[in-house]
Amino acid sequence: MRKILVCTLLFFYYPSFSQTLTDESDKEELTYVLSNIQRTVEGHKSIFDGAFYFRVYQIWDSRGTPEGTFPGSEEAYSAYYIAVSPDGDYYVGAELFKVGGLIAPEWLGIEPQQYPEVKIRFRHGPHNQRKVVEYVLRPEIR
Repeated sequence: MRKILVCTLLFFYYPSFSQTLTDESDKEELTYVLSNIQRTVEGHKSIFDGAFYFRVYQIWDSRGTPEGTFPGSEEAYSAYYIAVSPDGDYYVGAELFKVGGLIAPEWLGIEPQQYPEVKIRFRHGPHNQRKVVEYVLRPEIR
């Protein structure tokens, strides 16, 4: 009985935390990206001793797929979204990059260059014409 009384008192004593559910459907681009995430390629990669954190997501990008590209199929090009945040702070100064028009991409990695530049590498293309592509990103601290 005493345990029940203590639990009841604690329940009423502690302030309640309110949760909210909001309809974000009007954010069309965000809804599109989140609905088409295929996989997380890099979950939380630290570069330059934590100066930047990278997250890389691969999505099915039907909007970036030219009509008739894959006749008789519902396949779509893919895209990589690369989110960069300084010092792991996810709310201030984050940057977002997109690489689109990818056929069956294979992520090869992120390589630090001369601060603050990083090189991203991936392979993509049809089975017999795959090629390695590299981009150099220069995130800015805002």
